[in-house]
Amino acid sequence: MYGLHKKCETALPRRTIDPPLIVGKLTRLIYSKAMYTRRLLTLSLLLLSSLWGVPAHSDKPLTQIHIVSQFWEGYAEHDGQGRLWQVLKAVFARGGVTVTTEILPYNRAIKAVKQGHADAWAAAYKNEQAFAIYPKWAHDYEVLSVLAKPTSFQNWQGEASLNGKRIAYLRGYSLPQYLHADFESVTVNKLSQAVKLVELDRTDFVAEAKEDLQWLLEQRSADQKPLELRELTQLGLYLGFAPTERSRQLIHIWDTQFPKLLKSGALRRIFQEAGAMDYYPTRWRQLETETH
Repeated sequence: MYGLHKKCETALPRRTIDPPLIVGKLTRLIYSKAMYTRRLLTLSLLLLSSLWGVPAHSDKPLTQIHIVSQFWEGYAEHDGQGRLWQVLKAVFARGGVTVTTEILPYNRAIKAVKQGHADAWAAAYKNEQAFAIYPKWAHDYEVLSVLAKPTSFQNWQGEASLNGKRIAYLRGYSLPQYLHADFESVTVNKLSQAVKLVELDRTDFVAEAKEDLQWLLEQRSADQKPLELRELTQLGLYLGFAPTERSRQLIHIWDTQFPKLLKSGALRRIFQEAGAMDYYPTRWRQLETETH
């Protein structure tokens, strides 16, 4: 092959090329390589961010936070109304941050945060997801309770009575982390499904916030078999964030402004206006007393 090239060099006349043409080709070649390198770097960063569970577009300004939540009537509505949204908006507004809201099923809300489509999801138990980070202050508390047939509460001893039982709860929650009992988990997509399982003796208890279980009881007709409710424990509900610098700054705003809002009495007024003082957390009542 090398010999053939040498023969061609002597047999063919030398081709002349204008210098500007050479420069043009070199410029296009350098630009093409630069664009290729830039695209490769961008793809690498996106890949690393997905592997680390860190949102690739976490550079949004700190004047806005996008929070997702499961739907709760009167608590977290599709139109941004409800007691939960009121509390979150009031706290972040003190730090100059506007809250945008979105309703998603609980497990999809977690995925939205993990994939960078939202800044935080609401109503998370502390440390329930290993990838997430959480603020110091809970945005609410729930009285974790169970619903069951009256016979299931014979000789009731609280959490100890759940040992060896089947407990149905919403998919995505890490209930076993927060109860001191050894039970069989039955996960469902809707609480109405869990209640049906109790009626069919396919599970023993339904576990959920007391407020939600009371609402379910109120919807039952007189001809349905009676169900009863028992309280278990009180758990803090937190915003869950992806582990980014942006999240840490938002958490700092939350943890700085929340106690100020509590001491001002603004949180109490939100609950009063919603007719929900029965659900005003005991912990907040205690803190109000300590600050006066």
